[in-house]
Amino acid sequence: MQSEKNTNKILFLCYHYLKRDDEYARIYGYELEQFKTQVDKILQEFEPINVRKILDYRNGEGSIPKKSVVFAFDDGLKEHAEFFAPYLASKNISAIFSTPACIFENRMANPQIVHFLTAKYGIRNLNETMEKYFDVTGMQFSDFFEKDKSKLPLMEFYKYLKKVLFYKLPVEKTELLLNKIYEEVLKKDDPDILSKVYMNKDDLKKIKSMGHEIGCHTYSHPIFTRLDLNDDIWFNEIIRAKKIIESIIDDRIISFSYPYNNNREEFDYFGWRDRLRNTGFELAFNTYNRKGAWQGEFDPYWVKRYSVQSGDDFNEIKNNAFIYQI
Repeated sequence: MQSEKNTNKILFLCYHYLKRDDEYARIYGYELEQFKTQVDKILQEFEPINVRKILDYRNGEGSIPKKSVVFAFDDGLKEHAEFFAPYLASKNISAIFSTPACIFENRMANPQIVHFLTAKYGIRNLNETMEKYFDVTGMQFSDFFEKDKSKLPLMEFYKYLKKVLFYKLPVEKTELLLNKIYEEVLKKDDPDILSKVYMNKDDLKKIKSMGHEIGCHTYSHPIFTRLDLNDDIWFNEIIRAKKIIESIIDDRIISFSYPYNNNREEFDYFGWRDRLRNTGFELAFNTYNRKGAWQGEFDPYWVKRYSVQSGDDFNEIKNNAFIYQI
């Protein structure tokens, strides 16, 4: 049986933004027709599969294709409900849509605050806005930001700003600062921004009714490798999020998606894995960008998905993807 399992290969792909034509058009994303063409190419070689069938197969029930693909979408974006989910359902493809729960409680998740602020106002404005509202953290702006970094080329400066936000500032301080920016800038300038960026509760229910899987993507989308494994964090980011999403779809969810790109060596993976399992999750996904294909054994609590970029073609996806043997 083991040799037979090893002949089965699964490709896991993750998507985020669709290209926009509004005031946030600088968001990097896919053209819808580009996505459709790419799906057609993928399906010439890989057969789509629902993740529950993978779990059943691992438990000795049923069979799976020799080469299959799982499509996944993170962040609960509006375009997932309006375009991606219906299109895939029309092709009898069951994908996974993982969402942060805060978007259903009138809050933006951390990465979208940064992405949509810079899309509308520019990268230099992000620096100025962070400095303007930095006092909410109770810390000194100059203790974290080096003035000479503003002379860097624009995209390098952007990477530096995000590094400070997500890796230098304490996690709870980043949360305070970004929520302040959301309330005082994005929401005031565009009161409808939540409905422009994210799906709503009815959207989530419709996605579920199409036959797609719904997953948990924490509550606020923090940097996971910087979180301490304690009861408060676990309740706020995992338990609360799971309950909110399950109450909306009136069903149990079994999959969890780690925020951002993580390395197991950077945090207490085994501690989080055991808690995820004991909380009722049966799968946990990571995302990554990498160069060079890889094949390996399947760990249901550390499933690496390739984060597909807007410039990728099918060959680039295959050349940079993990293909799991199962």
